[in-house]
Amino acid sequence: MKEFQKDLIDWYIKNHRPLEFRLKKDPYEIWISEIMAQQTRIEAMLPYFKRWIQMLPDIESVAKCDDEKLNKLWQGLGYYSRCKNIKKCAIECVEKHNGKLPFTKEELLKLPGIGPYTAGAIASIAYGQRVSAVDGNVIRVFSRLYDICEDVTKTSVKKQIEMLVDESLPSKEEISYYNQALMELGALICIPKSPRCDICPIKKYCEAQILLLCLTSQRKGHVKSSINICMFGYIKIRFML
Repeated sequence: MKEFQKDLIDWYIKNHRPLEFRLKKDPYEIWISEIMAQQTRIEAMLPYFKRWIQMLPDIESVAKCDDEKLNKLWQGLGYYSRCKNIKKCAIECVEKHNGKLPFTKEELLKLPGIGPYTAGAIASIAYGQRVSAVDGNVIRVFSRLYDICEDVTKTSVKKQIEMLVDESLPSKEEISYYNQALMELGALICIPKSPRCDICPIKKYCEAQILLLCLTSQRKGHVKSSINICMFGYIKIRFML
């Protein structure tokens, strides 16, 4: 597992996008960016994020901001319930946490509008807590890594993947890079359609990739296979020798 972690983190350090909110590791900025990125591509939300941070540089400023101004800053991102929850969360942080976001994933989950992924992202990236941050990208990476072809919208399958991610976590010293590396891998390499397996830093550990390599290495006519197209765009091969 340590070799897997190292290969992934080394790739991330060399290839990650220079996203300011992750490089600074400011919990407030990570929180706002992750909420904005829901249902929106990071590249598309960046101008909105920069404008928001310029106008509202901290949690207290959000808590005091009137709704009309907040909605105007949010305009274009859609799903306005997210914006409402940001203000509710900011007010609660001011009233109960001295204007700061809590340190632990458990405490973060108690706040309005913060789910398991966002809580994990804040706790691990900003605070170095050894917890997972499992979003759609990470689910896709691990479903391929372990050749899981079941429906990932099922609770049982999600729990299985989350358990595998939890088992893979490195030390606190590396958790921030590791979680960001998984997110970045899913966004840039292990994409939904036509994944870039040829340049994937962890392809030698990937069961889905290994199955495809096994198929192509067999002489034509010597292997029969049944092929199932999975929802994430790769092909799962079951050999029948």
